[in-house]
Amino acid sequence: MVTIVEARAGHYEVRESWFARSYVWCPGSIELECECGSRLEFKACDEEAICGCGRDHTRTVRERLAGIENREAPWNGELAVPERSERCYRRELEELN
Repeated sequence: MVTIVEARAGHYEVRESWFARSYVWCPGSIELECECGSRLEFKACDEEAICGCGRDHTRTVRERLAGIENREAPWNGELAVPERSERCYRRELEELN
């Protein structure tokens, strides 16, 4: 029986330097412990998840990552952008001038 130690959804990490801020995508990953006792980490982009002992954990990893990646983001309902027409946009520009 394989034990899932930690599962992380894909996310952006902020990396700052003195002149810029960049956002780096980190794919989802899963850390598991095989029946043989080995601890392994697999990323969502890995094609296979095979332990050194030969056990194939690909199906388990894909199912678990699919479960955490497909959750709906909690902010989707809150940040609805209102529809704006071209006419409204042009009117606001004219008012600024």
